[in-house]
Formats: sequence, C-alpha cells, structure tokens
Amino acid sequence: MKRCGTLILIALLVCFIAAEPSIAQLQNLDKTTLYDGLAKEGMTELLLHLLETAPPDDPVLTRTLQIAQLRVRYADAKRLADGQAQAFEALRDGLSGIVEDFYDHEQRPLWQTDLAELLLFEQLAVSGRSAAAFYEFGVTDADQRRMFEANVPRALAELTDADRRFFELQSLLPREPDHVSKRVNTGLWDRMIQAYWKRRTRYYLANAAYYAALLGDDHPYFANLGRHPRISQQEKSISQERARLLSLAIQSLEPFVTDQGDDYGDQLRLSSQALRGRCLRAQGRLDDAIAAYDTVIGHAKADLTDLVAHLAKADALARKGQPDVAVNLLKGLTTHALAQQNLLYRLLVVDALHRMMLRRAEGEPPDRRAAAVAGAYQPYVKLLGDPALGDHAVALRNYMYRRWDQSIGAEADLAPLPPVVIVGMAGVARRQGQNLMIDAAQAAAEGNAQRAEQLAAQAAPRLERAIRLLAGLSDRDDLAPAMRAQVAYNRGLAAYYRATSDPAAAVEAAGFWIDLADRMPDQPDAERAIELAETVLRQWRGQPQVAPAVHGAYERAVSVLFSNFPATRAADDARLYYGVYVLMPADRFAAAADVLAAVPYGHETYYEAHREKLFCLLRVYQAAEAADQDAARRRLVSAARRLWREAQAARTSADSGSSYGTSSAIAGARLVLADVAADEGELDEAVALLQGIEPDDDAPDPAMNQLMIDSLAKRIMVLVDADRLDAVPAEAGRMMQAHPDTAAGVVSEVLNRLELQIDNLRRRVDSEVVAARKKHLLDQARSKAEVASKLAVLLTEWARNQGFDDQQMLPYHLITAKALRLADRPGRARDLLEPMLAQAPDNADVLHQLAETYFALAQKNSDDQMFLTAAGYYDRLINGLVPDDSGRYPAIWWNAWMRRLQIMDARGEFTQDIPLTVR
Repeated sequence: MKRCGTLILIALLVCFIAAEPSIAQLQNLDKTTLYDGLAKEGMTELLLHLLETAPPDDPVLTRTLQIAQLRVRYADAKRLADGQAQAFEALRDGLSGIVEDFYDHEQRPLWQTDLAELLLFEQLAVSGRSAAAFYEFGVTDADQRRMFEANVPRALAELTDADRRFFELQSLLPREPDHVSKRVNTGLWDRMIQAYWKRRTRYYLANAAYYAALLGDDHPYFANLGRHPRISQQEKSISQERARLLSLAIQSLEPFVTDQGDDYGDQLRLSSQALRGRCLRAQGRLDDAIAAYDTVIGHAKADLTDLVAHLAKADALARKGQPDVAVNLLKGLTTHALAQQNLLYRLLVVDALHRMMLRRAEGEPPDRRAAAVAGAYQPYVKLLGDPALGDHAVALRNYMYRRWDQSIGAEADLAPLPPVVIVGMAGVARRQGQNLMIDAAQAAAEGNAQRAEQLAAQAAPRLERAIRLLAGLSDRDDLAPAMRAQVAYNRGLAAYYRATSDPAAAVEAAGFWIDLADRMPDQPDAERAIELAETVLRQWRGQPQVAPAVHGAYERAVSVLFSNFPATRAADDARLYYGVYVLMPADRFAAAADVLAAVPYGHETYYEAHREKLFCLLRVYQAAEAADQDAARRRLVSAARRLWREAQAARTSADSGSSYGTSSAIAGARLVLADVAADEGELDEAVALLQGIEPDDDAPDPAMNQLMIDSLAKRIMVLVDADRLDAVPAEAGRMMQAHPDTAAGVVSEVLNRLELQIDNLRRRVDSEVVAARKKHLLDQARSKAEVASKLAVLLTEWARNQGFDDQQMLPYHLITAKALRLADRPGRARDLLEPMLAQAPDNADVLHQLAETYFALAQKNSDDQMFLTAAGYYDRLINGLVPDDSGRYPAIWWNAWMRRLQIMDARGEFTQDIPLTVR
C-alpha cells in the first residue's frame, strides 16, 4: 500500500516538474526533489500523507520533508497574513538546523542557498518592506537597517560556503560508482548543478556580495576581516575587501548578462543587468553603469527592476556632475507605475530625491546651506500633503516621523530642519512617553508600584524632549496653520502626561488644546483637541477640592466646543454634564435648559438631557416675574408633553435600543406637569399625574429610583394641600416600604408643610370673629395635626421594628416630638425631647425642636419663663451654627433669629432694637 501511495504522489508531480523525464524516471525521482516540488505547489495534504504512509528511513530525508512542510506553512501564513513571523522563523531555523546538523552532506549547499534566499528575498523584501532597496537608495527605519545588516553577512557566508562546496562536488561526486543511478537518473544532479549552483546560488551570491559592499566601515563584517570561518577569501583591508565583493558580484552575474538564449529568461537577465550596473557604479565606472541601466530601462516592465534601474541611473548622473538632470529624473519617478500603485515605493523615490538634494545642500555656501537643507525635506512635505493618500496619510506621516527620530541624533543641530521634521520627532517622543505613562498607570492599578515608578521614570525624559522641541517651534514665523495645530496638540498631550496627577498640568494642557480649537478650528487636530480638553477637565472637576483654575478652564473649553463645534459628537457628549453639573448647581437654569435642549434625538443621553431640561424650565417658571410667568408655563408644559409623547412612542417601538431612558423621561414629564397643576390649584389633576409612575422592566433606568421617590413625596404633599388627609398615612406607609432610606426626610418635610398650614390656620382663627368659621378653622388645624401625629407614630414604629439603637432612633423621636407639638401637645413633646438633649447636648436639631417646643408652651400658657428658656436655646443656635462653603446659613439659624425677635416682641424688651436687628 505504501508503494502504491508513493507512486500516486509521484505521478501527480508530472504537472509541475520543470524537466520532462519519462514516467519511469519520475518513479525514480530523487525524494528531496519530490518534497521540494510538493512544497512549492503548496500540497500540504500530500506532504502530510507521505510522511504518514511512507516515512523515510534516512534522517536527512525526514528533515527535508519537515522543512518542506514548514515551507508550505510559511506560504499559507503569507497568503492569510496570519502568523507570518512565527512561520518564517520556523522555516529559517529548520534550514539553519539541517545545515549545521548535516554539514558534510552533499546537499548542504542546496540548503544554504535556500536559507540565503529566505534571508535576502523573503525577510528583507517582505518583513523588511524592501529593506535592501531602502538601504541603498532610501532612508531605512531601525528595523530595516537592523535586518539588512544582520541578514546580508549571514547570507553571504552561506552562499560563499555553498559555492565553494559546489565547486568541490562537481568533480568529486561523478567519480562515485553509483553517481549515474543515484543522482543523474533521479534528477538530483541536474537540480544541484544547473538549477542551484549555476543559477540560484550564483545569482544570490552576486546580490549578497553587492549588499555587503554597501555596509559601513564600522560594521562587524569589516571590523573582523580575515577571521570569518566560512569566507576565507576576505582581504585584509576594507577597501580591498569591497573591491573583491564587487568583482565577485560582477563575475557571478556574467553568465546571466551575456547569455542570449532562453536558459535564464528575460526577467533574470534584466535584473542581473541592473545589479551589474550598480556594481559598476560602485567601482566608479559610471558610463558603463549608465549603459547597463539604459539596457534595463529600455526593456523592463514598470516593475521593481525598472524602478531600481532608474534610481541607480539618477545616482550615477549625480556622481558624474549632473545633479540637476538627476533630480529631474527622480522627480519624474514619482509618477512611475509602481510608485503610483504602491505607497512604499513612492516613499522610496521621495527618499532618494531627499538624499540627493541633501548632498547638494552640503556643498552650498554657509549662508545658503540652511535653506538648501530645508528644501531637501520639501519632497516629504509635498508627499504628506497629497490628498490622494486618503486614509494612508496618518500612517505614512507617523512612519516618517519615527524614521526621522531614529536617524537624526539627539545632539544634531535642528535649526536648519523644517518644522515638519521637528514636529515629527517631538510627536514620536511624546507618543513614547505617553504610552509609558499609560503602562505606568496600569501597573499602579494592578498594585505594582515599583513597576509604575520605573515606567514613569522612563517616560519623563521623552516627554521633556517633546516639550523642549515643541516649545522651540512656538515662536517661528514659518509655521503653516496645520503645523502650528500639530505643535499645540502635541504640547498639550506632553504637558498632560508629564504630570497626570497634577490639576495644574491638566489646566496647562487644556490651554494648548483650547487655543488650538479657538484660533484654528478648521485644522484636523482641532476637534480632537477640544474633545480632550473637555474630557480631561471634566475628570478633574469630579475630584474633591478642585482648584478654581480647573472650573474656569472647563467653562472656556465648553464655550469653544459649543461655539466652534456645535454639531460634533464631542459637543453632544458634553451637554448633559455641563447642563446638570455646572449650570444647574449655579442656578443658571435658563442657560442649562438651552444647553440640554441641544442634545439631538438619537443620542444616548437624549431622554436624560431633555428630562433634566424640564426641571430647569420648571425652575425658570417658578422664578419668573408675573409678566413672564405665562410664557414660561406654556414653554414648560409644551416641552413636557412633547417629551412624554416621544418617550411613550419609543417604548412601543420595535427598536428596543431607542427606549432607554424613556421611563425616567415620562416620570419627569409627569412630575413637572403635576407641579404646574398643583401651582394652578388643580390638585386632583396633580394627584392623578403622580399616580402609577413605575419603571420599565425591559429597559432598566437607574434614574427611576429617585424619580419614584420624588413622585411619592410630591403625591403626599399634594394630598396634604388638597386636604385629602385620610390618604396621607397610607401613602407614607408605601414610601417607608419602598424607600426606607428617604422616608424620614420626606415625612419630616410633610410635617414642615403641615406645620406651616397649621400655623396659618391658627393665625386665621385668632383674627376670625364668626364663631362657626372659627370652629371650622380649628377643626382643620386639629385634623392636620392628627395626620401629623399618625405619620410620626407610623414612622417611629417602622424605625423601631428595624432594631435601631438609641443613636439611630434620634431623628425619628425628633419627628415624633414635632408631631406632638403640632398636635397642640407641647408638654408631651418636651418630655420626649429633654432626655434626648442629655443624650446629645450639642445636636442642633434637638436644640431646635426643644426651642420650638418651649416657644409653643410659652405661647399656650403665656409663661414668661418658658419664653426665656426658649430664647436660651435659640441663642445657642444663633451663636453655634456656621455658614457652609457657599456662605449660606441653615434654615434653623434663620428660624432661630425670627423666634428670638418674636420673643423680644412678646416680652416687650428691646423692641426698639428689632428694626436694626432685622436690617
């Protein structure tokens, strides 16, 4: 079965083996040739099948088969652009391993040739992005330079060794008795000598030798001449070794250039001619070199061979003293078909033009040199400004910036360089520092303080370098607007990341961004800059004890954002925060309403923003002058009804994503409409609007919790105002069950409202002369007081059932005492409060309630001593309470002053001081 499977596989090779041996010969085909053919055709399954069904006994054949599999995997990785680097390393290591492990094997020079091909024409061309062409004609990045300088000497060593070994084998192997059957009849000999030594090995050797000649004098290859284990032919001096390498390259290329038959093909002939011309140019034979290039240019397609021939010809013309002709040739190459198709090769042409112009600049007189150096960078400026780059512009710009940062030393004189270069270098330093600071923050978040400190220390010099470079550009007059915008944008980022924990750094950074967005709003970086400013400053506003400078900078950032970028996502994202957390706390409700109204439909904060807008319009309505109140009410009611309709429609929409926030929007609309209804005396309508406000289970809305609390509280208040007192205890009970944490405050507020109503009723009783109406007013006051008492008992019992200790029960006992006082039972209130004062002698709420209780007792009993006792407690409040950060005193402080004046009036003492005290 194995023999049958092998024959099938061999037969399949008929379609792709270059030679045309008979079927009988195919059956005897050398297995390494078989494996190589399968690999080059990408026949992975056949290779695997062969390994499983007919594994070779020879360890060399086993390794060869494994390498063939690695070759297929690498081809697949390149095609799929997945795992390419790992597949390349596996194939490279496989070839290196078989060379070292079986160094004396006759097929070793084949493996060395394959390894050199992989290094020169796979890694340099693919992974290195045409590193050889950029090393010779362009400007390399660090990876390209490192790859070229590592691969070329290694490939040269392998090829030199392979060439020597092939030379030995061509005379040694034919002497063996089984040579014909083992090698000639199997196709191995033709593969070794013709396909490899005379073709691939020598062509690759020519390339490797020429590339090695391009290495700098300080490269280890030239620093260790005469000591290389596989290149015994090395000369003793650098100049002699370069001459040897160039001669070796020309000699190796000679068969490909002179042969006019079909043995090698036009493509190999033309590429060899182009390489031979470059070797001649390096030898100083410029006319011969140009003649070689012209041969290629006249016959080659518009491919890399043709492009390289043009680049080399331009260099040869410049060396002949025709720099203007050379520059014009390079400028014309920007329209070369390959340069137009592939941005990498367009950059190669621009690099070559830059290098040539830079060499010319070095020959200019000192007074013209700086301008000439700056002019040498203009091809880059033109390239970056090409609108045809489209989406590739940013990536190309960043790539060029990295190259400049790598190639221009830290101590270089930057004065002659154009701003684009300095900005690019600063941008690279900024990004490096920024990334390190981000990593440091991540390390700190993970608890690795030492690592965070190390990363921050690495970031500091990079950020300082960026700041220094950018600061030096700020005063230059030759900055175009786009470049000035980049300077400001990068300065802001560098300043911010230099001290991310310092609000002053945030304000400094935001200043650059805000100035950019304010003065140059049309620049590409402007929108992102103002977005960063708003975001960074908003984060700092959320910190405790924020510096005033942060508030001012944030106001300016938002002003520029809304003025210059009103229709952007950044503006829409900022409106809710600015309206709710900046304008509303400052009582700027009209401005807040306008800002919130601008959040567009479809934005994720639409319903939240327009809900908060309603509360702003409500405050505007409540504070409006009489002449403006009707218009304010109409605007509020119209906005509330519209939002209710929109939210209701969205809740029934098929698009579930559009319903987020609708529950709270409807609740907010009903709340403000209830406020308006209550204000206009439509209490029953207000109660109905406040009934049944519930969250939507399909779209949970965190704002609903507070809105439900507000609706319950408002409903209780409206019921009190509507004298529907029987329903109040039940509603309060609902609130205590649903929202126990806020029930005490709401009940206390209800008691305050009842207190005001009871006081008002009692004043009306005192002025009423008709007995029946007096009785009616007294009955109303008693019923309200009874409701207050029930609420207090209900709340206190609920708290006691929670198992609260004495300290936790204190606020509930205060509410009970207040209810007793309102129910005209101040004596019982006093008995409850005095032990509480012993427990908390400095508690302002206890002092306040006790003062109010003694004031009520004094009024009820006309007791002067009780007025004095109440006055003592009021004096303690007046002298002990202090204003908050905004300079406002609490309500009980003002109440204490009012009661103190009332006591003075009731006792008839110091009445002449009352007007002065009021003022």
